Amino acid sequence: MNIRAASRWLTLCCVQLLFASACGSDAATAELARCDDCNRLDAESTAVVSGPAEDYERQCRGCHRADGFGVPGAIPPLSNAMGLFLQVEGGREYLIRVPGVANAPIDDVRLAALLNWTLRRYSPRETPADFVEFSAEEIGRYRPHPLYEVQATRARLVEKIRRPALFRF
Repeated sequence: MNIRAASRWLTLCCVQLLFASACGSDAATAELARCDDCNRLDAESTAVVSGPAEDYERQCRGCHRADGFGVPGAIPPLSNAMGLFLQVEGGREYLIRVPGVANAPIDDVRLAALLNWTLRRYSPRETPADFVEFSAEEIGRYRPHPLYEVQATRARLVEKIRRPALFRF
């Protein structure tokens, strides 16, 4: 069974148990702990993922989902969208300073690799051809200053993205 199929199966098999467990059902918690198939598949699915892909699994997937499309109206998409921010002034810094990125519990080298991997994986067409990869030094410069007005900043950048290129800056 490949990782994608295992991950889907694990999600479908255990989501009800996880939900019931989170809601305080002791029986569901006990059943989830006994679920050998779920535990085996979970171990197999994480064992084959490493580097930036593993960091995505641990730091980003919970909200942005495996497909990078997020949750409409709640969690912004990465797929077919993330690279657009590199096309406008302030967008590059925004990608580093978003609280989920700036506060990720990984070092600057891994965070730079994660951002670069995520752009290549989920937004290659939107990423400019002259894109210069994020570096650990750049991450270290902006990361200590996470955004506090995320929605307002994002709205301003999205407005710039929607404007014709001639009027963006």
